[in-house]
Amino acid sequence: MSEPAVIGRCPICSAQLRGTLEALLLTPASRLVILFGPPIASVWPVAIQLVVMVAALRVLFGVELAPDALARASAVILVGVPSMYALASLFAAFVLKFGEIGPTVQFVRGALVLLAGITYPLAMLPDWARSVSSAVPTTYIVEDVRRVLLAGTEMPVVAQDLALLAGMAVAIALIATVTYGWIERDARRTGALSRY
Repeated sequence: MSEPAVIGRCPICSAQLRGTLEALLLTPASRLVILFGPPIASVWPVAIQLVVMVAALRVLFGVELAPDALARASAVILVGVPSMYALASLFAAFVLKFGEIGPTVQFVRGALVLLAGITYPLAMLPDWARSVSSAVPTTYIVEDVRRVLLAGTEMPVVAQDLALLAGMAVAIALIATVTYGWIERDARRTGALSRY
């Protein structure tokens, strides 16, 4: 599978697809580098895609986004991305435990799209789903990017959401790191790493 096809997956899932997972886990590299390093490498390709999309909006559709609104949207994305990386790293732990979790990742990805209000407005969701969506980082990222880009909302208005996103990033990253360490130690003890 080519590299662009695995961008957006958890780092361990990508290594599993490339067939490098066992070799990667047997290196003396810090697990934090293995968990959080690869997604950082995808920042530039994603940034280039965003620039192309903004240019296409302007040239093809006549939609001109103000530079200050783009800067605010970039700030929201920069604050929100670590929580998404941390969530992907949590999935990495489950790859070590259960092996192939592709269908589960696809299910969760679809649920995140629904819960974030990407496809449908959050107001259309049932009450229980709106409650769940308030615990999902993508909800705040999508909503705040829309607010700063389309409504011209200033950063102080979304500051509380950004603080919440930063807190989610730290909490999920800690959970992912601890869970990954526990599962990796168990996999080494039982010899499960040789299955990959």
